[in-house]
Amino acid sequence: MEIKADYAKFYVLGKLKFIWGALLTLVLFIVSINNYIGNTDLSIQADGIGYYDYLPATFIYHDLHRIHDTSALKNARIAELNGTYVKTENGNWVNKYAVGTAVLQLPFFLFTHINQTNNLEGKPGYQLPYQKSVFYAALFYLFAALVFVFLLLSTYQISPWIIGFIQLFLALATNLTHYANVEASFSHVYSLFAITAFLYFARKFFLEKQNSSFLWASFFFGLILILRPVNLLILTALPFISGSYANMKAGFVYLYKRWFITFIGVGIVALFAFFLSFVWYIQCEQWFLNTYQNEDGFDFLNPQIFNILFSYKKGLFVYTPILFASFFATYIWIKSRQFYALFTWLGFFVLLTYVLSSWWSWYYGCGYGLRAYIDYYALFFIPIALLVQAANKWLRATWVVFGFACLYLNLVQTYQYKEYILHWIDMDKAGYWKVFGETERKYKGILWKRSYHLNDYILSKKIELEGIQAAMCRISSSEIPNFWKVSLVEISFQSNIREASNLLVYVKLKSIKDSVYYYDYHVPLIHFLDATAGEFNTWQKASYFLEIPAAPEAEIEVFLKDKHELDSISNASIDFYYKVQ
Repeated sequence: MEIKADYAKFYVLGKLKFIWGALLTLVLFIVSINNYIGNTDLSIQADGIGYYDYLPATFIYHDLHRIHDTSALKNARIAELNGTYVKTENGNWVNKYAVGTAVLQLPFFLFTHINQTNNLEGKPGYQLPYQKSVFYAALFYLFAALVFVFLLLSTYQISPWIIGFIQLFLALATNLTHYANVEASFSHVYSLFAITAFLYFARKFFLEKQNSSFLWASFFFGLILILRPVNLLILTALPFISGSYANMKAGFVYLYKRWFITFIGVGIVALFAFFLSFVWYIQCEQWFLNTYQNEDGFDFLNPQIFNILFSYKKGLFVYTPILFASFFATYIWIKSRQFYALFTWLGFFVLLTYVLSSWWSWYYGCGYGLRAYIDYYALFFIPIALLVQAANKWLRATWVVFGFACLYLNLVQTYQYKEYILHWIDMDKAGYWKVFGETERKYKGILWKRSYHLNDYILSKKIELEGIQAAMCRISSSEIPNFWKVSLVEISFQSNIREASNLLVYVKLKSIKDSVYYYDYHVPLIHFLDATAGEFNTWQKASYFLEIPAAPEAEIEVFLKDKHELDSISNASIDFYYKVQ
């Protein structure tokens, strides 16, 4: 009774502040996007297309029902959506992504669909207003998630000002920033909302034994199921969220004695499960199926635990270092001998990491940071909040400084990812530190440098670029055998490429017939450096490949711009290649 009374008192004192903290964080989030990271007109992309496509498929194309359908229009849509739909054993097509994200996006989609004009350019359902509707949906559920973060942390009697910082750092010091903006159609911000709400109502139930809390927890658990079925792992967090073994036992005893309430809660979850299966049946005449059957699945004998946490490719603590503070927070439990909280939290983290790292693509494809953890971020910030609550003013100040440092790093790296400075999938240690903290435009694409298997090409001609430092080098296509077949050129030289260099290398192709430039490309000199092994300020061979359009006759121009910052360059040459037939 004392715990319940203290919690109720604390909740009354703080309840007037939870909306304002979430609103302030949302405003700062929008300001950061508008003034630093940048907006995007393409919120529906990659995996997000699959999560969203239920809506245009149902309301615009009227083709969610794909059973035995071979119409050219529907087959074209399947091909166009590139992997969103997979073929089942009975030969029908099914969207491999769960329907829950589309359900949460539905109100925003319908508002846009009802008010849209017929003069929109682009693919129906994917034009700019629809793209923006998904962005606004993500903002709404980000706000809702922040509200439930406040409510959840309030049950631990965390001071509202600490919760305010937690909300801020959750939104702007983690990769959630990216997935509520650029890739807002992905399921993560929606799953974060549902899981955080579930944790709040589950904890309220264990603390207060209220039927309404159990039913709301059941509702959000069902929502979790249709958002991303693998997130049923959240059940393993219930021992921790209950607060103690006695609370957990008492909660289950309560449900056992009130079987009717338990039946209703189970029924709510069953309705969500039925809805998911029904959507599958509408699409492919199957009630139960593994929509990822064409992928390698889980390899539980080979978990990539170190990689998923610490690799430069996508490591959780490399790209979201603020979460590492949750391990320091376990000191509070050790010091106060709260071993139940310690072991149940660590147990959940270990199990979650084991399962996520056992997926065949442990890095979860192209993305910023380890996105599979985003859904569970509330559970990382609970021990952090408890640590700050128990700390003295100096440790609190240190944590705030650390949090803002992580926030700054996250904003920089989110910008880098959006602007093609960080690579989507091929990051490594050398590449990470080569562009660490760099936001200048010249770094855009530096890690995206393509390599080519020259065994697939024939060298047509190698031409020395003499005097390139002083003037433009002009080459006539008549000097290059089989120029009409040339599709690849390589510019190479010896140089001590300086990191501060702003030198640009230009390559232009002008038609001899009508003197019109049909190819105009420039690249910063620093891109000639080997993306992983090369080092600045070291004399070395540097090169860069360009794919050029085929043409019968042309004049090739190669020159340098911003020569007032000229690096030392020697032995410059350009090689012309055409592909082996």
